[in-house]
Amino acid sequence: MGLWVEKILARHETLPASWPVQGTTGYEFLNDVEDVFLDPDEPTGYYVEEIIEGTTIVQALDSVQYDEKELKRQMKGQVDEAIKSDRMKPSEAMRLLDDYERGLKEYTYLSF
Repeated sequence: MGLWVEKILARHETLPASWPVQGTTGYEFLNDVEDVFLDPDEPTGYYVEEIIEGTTIVQALDSVQYDEKELKRQMKGQVDEAIKSDRMKPSEAMRLLDDYERGLKEYTYLSF
């Protein structure tokens, strides 16, 4: 039976020879798998060739009986309370509500 350590190694790092272990728990393998999906010629590592519409956050929530209007109403109530108790400025609250509503319309798998 061997001894394995949970140590995340940098790409060109190796385990110290003085450690009496057989290896790590597999993060290096995950790095290699990730490389299969990345394009080294792209600055971000990938490019989007085509966006295929999928499910939005609000559609996914609706499918498990969350109502978009009720979610927005509850968020607005929490934001109003934060403003009243001086935990949030009105300008911050408006940005938060805008981000929240925009987030509900984004896709579950990809957003720009």
